[in-house]
Amino acid sequence: MNISKRMLIAAVTAWSLAWAVLLILGASVIGHASAPVAPPAISFEDEQRALGREPFGDVDDHMDCWAQIGETSYIECRDGYMTSS
Repeated sequence: MNISKRMLIAAVTAWSLAWAVLLILGASVIGHASAPVAPPAISFEDEQRALGREPFGDVDDHMDCWAQIGETSYIECRDGYMTSS
């Protein structure tokens, strides 16, 4: 082999190694990106207070009910039961 073939082989090898390193580092940077943080879960009581509802007690054997007091009271219980009075 003469000098020019050796230089060509060395150059190709160097470029292929450089690309391999770049791909590995790029994948590690992308793979370690921070995940988005989920917002904190809101409790049933906080949700009801935010809607302007007041604790109403037990309704029709359903516990922990909240009501929107007004002309008609709309009642919602923790277990999903809904009614009006």
